[in-house]
Amino acid sequence: MVPGQLKVKALVNENNLLEKVEAWSPNPVLGDMLTETTYTDYKDFGGVQFPTKITQKQGGFPALELTVSEVKPIESVDIQVPDNVRQASVQVKTDKVTDGVWYLAGGSHHSVLVEMKDHLIVIEGPQDDARAIAVIAEVKKTVPNKPIQYVVNSHHHFDHAG
Repeated sequence: MVPGQLKVKALVNENNLLEKVEAWSPNPVLGDMLTETTYTDYKDFGGVQFPTKITQKQGGFPALELTVSEVKPIESVDIQVPDNVRQASVQVKTDKVTDGVWYLAGGSHHSVLVEMKDHLIVIEGPQDDARAIAVIAEVKKTVPNKPIQYVVNSHHHFDHAG
């Protein structure tokens, strides 16, 4: 377990081969979502036992099905994470459109802040908790003395329901 973030359970068979991984992670729409990955039909690839079928369900629905036909063991690999990825953070850039309306840009998804007499409306609460927290912080900085009363999503897709 990663406290407060992720719970994972791995099931290993009598031959010490991985059969299933169950991982629960936060999802802005489903709450704690189960991702279940199964590994079956192991074969020997040059002394390495590897599954030839890998399937995954997310929230109970099929999400991935792989058929492995070849495995090539390597001695070592040195993969460097690029600096821009290692140092990535959620950024929100605020542009005033007109009195009482701001465009909150950043990344691939954006929001609009509308100021009413005694409250605020945020149009689009995209992506995930990290994006939502960044947008809320920017809203409080932009209009500090009014509460967000409504969040309006343009449609039902998960990436618009952070």
